[in-house]
Amino acid sequence: MALVYELDAGLKLLPDGEMPDGPKPVVAVLSDKELALYGNLVDKETRRQIAYLLTSESCFVEMFHDGIIGSIAAPNKKDLMGDRCLYSFYWERDLLVFIDSSDVVATTMRRVAEFEKKEGVTTARCLHDFFREFVEGEPTWLGELEDAMEDAESRMLDEPRHAKTEDINRFRHISIRITSYYQQMASMLLQISANDSDLMTPEEARMFDPLVSFMDRLVSRAEMVREYGLQLRELHQTQLAIKQNSTMQLLTIVTVLLAPLTLIAGWFGMNFSYIPGLSEPWGFPLVCIVGLVITGTLVLLFHRKGWL
Repeated sequence: MALVYELDAGLKLLPDGEMPDGPKPVVAVLSDKELALYGNLVDKETRRQIAYLLTSESCFVEMFHDGIIGSIAAPNKKDLMGDRCLYSFYWERDLLVFIDSSDVVATTMRRVAEFEKKEGVTTARCLHDFFREFVEGEPTWLGELEDAMEDAESRMLDEPRHAKTEDINRFRHISIRITSYYQQMASMLLQISANDSDLMTPEEARMFDPLVSFMDRLVSRAEMVREYGLQLRELHQTQLAIKQNSTMQLLTIVTVLLAPLTLIAGWFGMNFSYIPGLSEPWGFPLVCIVGLVITGTLVLLFHRKGWL
């Protein structure tokens, strides 16, 4: 459902399909299909560019002399390894249009409309408030991701046999993806705050400075999470190497324990007509005792060395 707000003592939601009377600033949230129905808001070329941005897999803005067009490619928090959630927007001095086929942007703008009740609200402030609300929950979500990674590390140390390589790689891929997302968002907000298109007053441009600083802090924290993901991978590889070394050690010990018996069996199995002790009644018991003594000595030696 399309949302069209008229900026008049706050954000005034207009009935579905209705356009504001007179030259009042407008904020609209439309789907890509609804954009064509509101053709009087933006011209055909701009609609084409906005539709193209919905296929973009990155966050960026492009500056024009009379407006800004941009895209947001946010990780899907319900499926972090899946496709990104794609949004785009077009902004000029008296018009702000968001394109979103889901309900994320519409929900965010409803929250903005709840507290923006004062006179003199502008499209610049609405864009600022949108981004502020859009990224507000990122620190909490990032903390939950860190907790999940710490739990994975604890399980890996306590029960290394149950650690799965795909889970460790998943954390690494997620951390790389969110770091890239935060970096792109920080760069985009920095470009908007530069106000190269002169769409804002200096006071409105300064509103974006805290947002840029906030995103920079998120970038730093995400980079730490990415490093943590790499450390988890290295720890998992170390655990696999230890497990493999333990297996090889066991096989080596078994081989060494059986080597004397193999030597004795090979010695008495040689095809000679006369071998001392072979025909004696005490020959077999003697060989068994010698084999047990050698094997027992090796077992005691390995146990003293800590190999068993």
